Amino acid sequence: MARLGERLCAEARRIISERTRAAMWRPEVRECFLASLTPERQEKITSFHKKDALRPERVAISIANLPKEVGKEKNGNWRGGRYKECIVCGNPFWALPCNESTARYCSKSCQQEAIGFKEGQVPHNRLRPNLLPTPTLAYILGVVMGDGSIVVSPPRYEVRLQTTQHDFNLAFAATLQEIGLHPKTYGWRNTSITYAFSKAIVEWLKQVDRSAFLTTNSLRAAFVRGFYESEGGCYHTGYSWQIVMSNTNRDLIDLVQCCLQELGYNFHLRSHQPGNGRKVLFMLHKATKSEVERFFKEINPCIKRGPFMAVKSC
Repeated sequence: MARLGERLCAEARRIISERTRAAMWRPEVRECFLASLTPERQEKITSFHKKDALRPERVAISIANLPKEVGKEKNGNWRGGRYKECIVCGNPFWALPCNESTARYCSKSCQQEAIGFKEGQVPHNRLRPNLLPTPTLAYILGVVMGDGSIVVSPPRYEVRLQTTQHDFNLAFAATLQEIGLHPKTYGWRNTSITYAFSKAIVEWLKQVDRSAFLTTNSLRAAFVRGFYESEGGCYHTGYSWQIVMSNTNRDLIDLVQCCLQELGYNFHLRSHQPGNGRKVLFMLHKATKSEVERFFKEINPCIKRGPFMAVKSC
């Protein structure tokens, strides 16, 4: 019985393959193909066409009604897997062992329908974000140079931010959306994670000349704002409040200091060796009360404002 079931299964698969090939070919090619078959097989394929059963869903249902595959010990061509039901349309589809536990959809259209993909919306890998020199793009650059990151694992190109400040993630997601991306934000334990997929923005962030890009005061202020929200802080020292921005990349700290000098701020640079074999930490700090107040009024970060929350407008 096992051998009989195996032969019936192989015969059914062969017939369905021939039906599909005969349906896709041009009429003249199809006639040549049918002429090369035995009369019995020609009759089977012709009767199948007459029943108007060449639609993909009918073929999928026909495949689903085939006898179960035999084990590998009795069939050397056995690849494994099983039939699953699409959670959107209900059609059965074959899932291989590599994706058997995660496969949920029979087609790309069903997957897009399930995730709320809107008609006419551009897929992530085809997005063309606005990469013109704007304060929004400068802010994204400052965030990525700090706590943000990029993930390059073709075909996956991702901009990502993971922090404990939910307001920071929402502001970053809003700027990503302004340049034309589709960011997503979710919480995990005590952190917020914001991510967006775009090959164009990732390649731009990797290749951009930061010094040549930050040519105006509006771009410099937006860049400093993004970097401060990532790597800065406001601390109380004695009778005054101090602004500190730190990073282990000396070139990046020098760039931030130059931007601050162009904006009229005189931040001092000092280094600190944490010990335990860790990298040297470079810090920019400022404690003058007038400049601290002016910094929060002009740069206007959304977080890490210390007691200067009254002037917050973002």
